[in-house]
Amino acid sequence: MALLDECNAYLDRLNNAIPRVLQNDVAPVVLDRIIAMSGPAVYDVYSPTLYERRYSLQDKDSYEIDVGTNTLTITANIMSNPDQPGWGPYVPIEISDIITNGSYYGPRWSLSNIYNMQPYPRPWMEPGLQQSISDRSAENALEGGLLALGF
Repeated sequence: MALLDECNAYLDRLNNAIPRVLQNDVAPVVLDRIIAMSGPAVYDVYSPTLYERRYSLQDKDSYEIDVGTNTLTITANIMSNPDQPGWGPYVPIEISDIITNGSYYGPRWSLSNIYNMQPYPRPWMEPGLQQSISDRSAENALEGGLLALGF
């Protein structure tokens, strides 16, 4: 086999391995950092009195992981609580932006006691991601996953 063919075969193997490593090795590490950040960034700065906290931010099932071509996307998929009394029929809404910024698509939200009792902003995802970069845990997970596959 010619050298160029060997290089192409190696690159093909590497390109096929990267999504697997992102999914199986890097995503869990980054998600752990994001979840760990939810304590000090969200839960420790506010104690609810008008509702029962569900700790959804610390549940791995509340996040979606999507691996694309050399990309990893983690999205919070935290829905409003259907058991909580509200202003009429339950309409499920994704609430991570409400948790982070206090923003909500409705004029009554800014008038609510829940809104007014919480300190905003309370970001947890971006700081968790940045921590996994600065402490090199994401990089180490990528390297370790690739090494385990023979790279």
